[in-house]
Amino acid sequence: MKRLLDLDEVDIRDGYPILLEEAYTGTLELNDYVNLLYNSCWARKYNIQLPGIKWEKISDGIHKRIEKMTH
Repeated sequence: MKRLLDLDEVDIRDGYPILLEEAYTGTLELNDYVNLLYNSCWARKYNIQLPGIKWEKISDGIHKRIEKMTH
């Protein structure tokens, strides 16, 4: 997980769907979820097109990650 502004367009296009899938399933670290939110704000500010983010699934992924951490 890197700062969005440091990535090439190809890396965003190819890697972001994979990142989102990991976020949806709860396999990211909590820090990575924070970076995901941060990067989505930068994308909006600089008009960088990202694949559609399903925020409800992100929320579910965060809850799954917290459950894994507490077990």
